[in-house]
Amino acid sequence: MPPHGKPEDAFRFRTSVEIRALDAHFDLRNVPPRADDRLLLACWNIANFGVQNRSDGALDLLAHVCGKFDLIAVQEVNENWHPLADMVERMGPLWVQLDVS
Repeated sequence: MPPHGKPEDAFRFRTSVEIRALDAHFDLRNVPPRADDRLLLACWNIANFGVQNRSDGALDLLAHVCGKFDLIAVQEVNENWHPLADMVERMGPLWVQLDVS
């Protein structure tokens, strides 16, 4: 499937504002925090991941959301897996990054 076209205008946002909004949304939806006595799973189709250039702030937001879960299935990662590796790195040292080289 061909990738979606890139937006004509760059979407501007403040990462800190968006992170607070995401946290509030997770609280509103009663998503429990990660804990040793439960497993939080997520499946996310991040369209064109590896095709479109994503800003540092966008990768920070993706990492923030993924970091709320214990196991994440990320779909639609294209041949360029470097943005996925960058996102995992932003999630912090507790996450395992596989060497796929």
